[in-house]
Amino acid sequence: MIRESVVAAIALAAAGLVPGQARAAEPGVTLLHLSATGTVQETPDLLVATLVGEAASPDPATSQRQLDQRMAEATRIAGAATGIAWKVASYAVDRTAPDPKSTRSVWTASQTLHLQSADSQALLSLVGTLQGKGLTVAALDWTLSPSHLADAQTRASDLALKVLRARAASAAATLGLKVAGIRDVTLGGDDRPRPMPLMKAMLAAAPQATRADAEVSQDVSAEIALTP
Repeated sequence: MIRESVVAAIALAAAGLVPGQARAAEPGVTLLHLSATGTVQETPDLLVATLVGEAASPDPATSQRQLDQRMAEATRIAGAATGIAWKVASYAVDRTAPDPKSTRSVWTASQTLHLQSADSQALLSLVGTLQGKGLTVAALDWTLSPSHLADAQTRASDLALKVLRARAASAAATLGLKVAGIRDVTLGGDDRPRPMPLMKAMLAAAPQATRADAEVSQDVSAEIALTP
């Protein structure tokens, strides 16, 4: 289900009325500076999971070897899954002291594994399997695929432009003027949908995912020429 909402703001700048106005109006022309935001809510179609593998040992080489073995098994399982994209990143080895009174340090090796799929059940099943192999869930989020995001951005832009035109006509009528032209139109907005975080799953918990609509917004601003 798609719901649409609009937030619009208007700033009037009549010729000679705004100090420091960057652009002088032509004789008999009143400039109307107008902006609007179009927002659409789209149901996400891509589930993204971030998992972390860790291994700890007093010997850094041992912790790295144990982690490499764990991640090799995890990526083998992920690679065998159908319809699920994966990649590994953020390899780190950190030195920590588990007890402030202890002089013996522990080396913890960690690496992240990113998964994404349009098949939420398959991805959640894979996440559960990897949890059983010792990985933990750092994030589980719904988002929009690139094609769905582009479509939502187009609809948000169209909505913002329609509102801008309607507001321009309304403002002109209120001022007893008419719209002579629209110029210097600028379109923009966030290229990413507003994130919809879901949960951090416990090690032994079966992951669940509840889908919530994502908001996509596009802004438009323009200079409107008004004449008597």
